[in-house]
Amino acid sequence: DPKLNEVITKATGLTLDELYLIALALTGTYLDKYALFYPPKIDVKNIDQEHLDKFLKHFSLPINELRDRLSNEQRMNEKYAYAFNSLRAYPLIRMEYEGRDSIVCPIPPLLFRRITEGLYYEICKEPNFDSSFGNAFQIFVGELLKKANEKAQVIPERTYGKPEKRTVDWIVIDKSVLLFVECKGKRLTFEAKVSLTDTTELYRQLDIMANFIVQIYKTIVDYDDGKYPHLKFDKDKQVYPLLVTLEEWFLFGSQALDILDEKIRSKLNSLSISSKILDDKPYMICSVEGLDLLMQVSSKYSIDEIFRDKNKDVETRTWHLEIYIKDKYKEAVSKIKPLFKEEFNNHMDFGL
Repeated sequence: DPKLNEVITKATGLTLDELYLIALALTGTYLDKYALFYPPKIDVKNIDQEHLDKFLKHFSLPINELRDRLSNEQRMNEKYAYAFNSLRAYPLIRMEYEGRDSIVCPIPPLLFRRITEGLYYEICKEPNFDSSFGNAFQIFVGELLKKANEKAQVIPERTYGKPEKRTVDWIVIDKSVLLFVECKGKRLTFEAKVSLTDTTELYRQLDIMANFIVQIYKTIVDYDDGKYPHLKFDKDKQVYPLLVTLEEWFLFGSQALDILDEKIRSKLNSLSISSKILDDKPYMICSVEGLDLLMQVSSKYSIDEIFRDKNKDVETRTWHLEIYIKDKYKEAVSKIKPLFKEEFNNHMDFGL
């Protein structure tokens, strides 16, 4: 998405292509050796010393400064294992090695994570981020849906009614099922993930998740009432709301899900929507990785079969969708193929 690329360039001084090219080249190099003498020889198409220096300025620190930060970040309490570590923000260390100025990368996977999920957390508060990232994520999910199961019909978001409303982001028509897919790029906050003694932030995040799910149910009610001009109500099709997140929210186990259900029921009641809709049209939550598995496996097993079997068992009902599919459909999962290999290779051909 051009607007998202603009946000990234403003924050880092590099385009997304430049970021990935440099990071992939460095990661590959650091898998063989943990230090590069500076300035290194650059043999990457369309990348020069100026690009590299911008990258290093953004993702590296001198060793003394990093050491001080790490010392201040240590927590000798219940958050010991979850305390923020500046090596995640600055995976490259500027230091002397063998008597020469060098760039050291002690943990190469942290470099890759820094320019993927780490980049998200850096730019998520930038102006125009929400709209540009949300649009890019929605487009990506649509491409995934179309590639993963070519037998299914995929309908994009439409507007309807007066005052104007919007449908869910995507509707998947698969045999006897209508899958109402809403895409949310929001991630669970760091505090909600790591706080072990105070659940305030976790409950706040669950409330946000409940709002997302209620949003889907509101538009499903309009579909049931025949208000979708492009899709007639079909009583023979089972409807499932599916909330797709960028990464897993780790809402497994009965406690978190019970709290979420309670919040959803309360919000539905305030909108005069019967909570019976939760039983008739049970919602699912999955990461985009889980959606990939679902759609590819659904080319052999129907979505209705997958969801019904998962929900009818008291234990598996609380499992992540991704974990359930990997456990129940091992053979189908073993045949899954990468969907965006061509796009990835195009980037590799462009620069490396």
